[in-house]
Amino acid sequence: MDELNHLHLQAYWRVVRAGGVNAAARQSLISASTISDQVRQLESSLGVRLLRRKGRTVEPTEVGTQVFRYADEIFALSRELRLVALGKSAPAARHFRVSAEMSVPKLLVRQFLQPLIGKKSSPRLVCREGTHDEVLQELGAHQAEVVLTDRPMTGALERRVYYHSLGTSPICLMGEEALVQQARRCEPTFEGIPMLLPALDTSLRSGFDRWAASAGAVPDVVGEFDDTALMKEFAATGTGLVALPQAVEAIARSQFGLRRVRLLEGVNVEYFAITLHRRVTDPLVESLIQHARDQLN
Repeated sequence: MDELNHLHLQAYWRVVRAGGVNAAARQSLISASTISDQVRQLESSLGVRLLRRKGRTVEPTEVGTQVFRYADEIFALSRELRLVALGKSAPAARHFRVSAEMSVPKLLVRQFLQPLIGKKSSPRLVCREGTHDEVLQELGAHQAEVVLTDRPMTGALERRVYYHSLGTSPICLMGEEALVQQARRCEPTFEGIPMLLPALDTSLRSGFDRWAASAGAVPDVVGEFDDTALMKEFAATGTGLVALPQAVEAIARSQFGLRRVRLLEGVNVEYFAITLHRRVTDPLVESLIQHARDQLN
């Protein structure tokens, strides 16, 4: 194999980041034909196909995604090298980019990611959160290696990515001590008991609603939240009971002082890791998936 040409690698890197040859050419102020020729020379040098057609634009192949990830690190290291040489920065670790849907409890995200950071050889974690569409867009734009979600595959966009089940967790009802005691006296209907619930389009809310319908519960919903962390903050003040995955019960107890009212029979919430390719080849993504499965099973 020929020695790697960094100019050709940079051309490919720009095409993937920009989402197409023409967009990369405009950003680089060079012709599209020049960029295309440089990418073809890189493919010839490596002996692999890096890009494939996707409608009017292109996307990386599976090996192309790996090459892009290396290129991203190479150019990040190049920028860092210049700063270190000038005494303006200290050496940094690899960036591991994770996007989490807002409906996934932050306590659970922390449990999944904790083993991957905090050690001398750990990567630098870049963790973002957003709506379902936002985090999938970040994955598609190669701004994240993996997405964490509680929403199963549903639409056309999801058919272009791969879902890896991490496991399921039962749902429990929790609250501040005084409200828990009051709620237990009102079982099974919980009539008049204030509830703080996740947003309607989340798996956690769907599970709660199914249980309420089957149990004949008539909760007084006083708040709905996209952000489950804020929901727990309100619950800690006695504002209402919350539905949480049992997987975070111990942390919710210690960190927010919440107590369990009951498990909700017959309902669970499932969590997923989403990647661009069926076969996971990144050791960090593999470690994340395995640890999450250990936590949930």
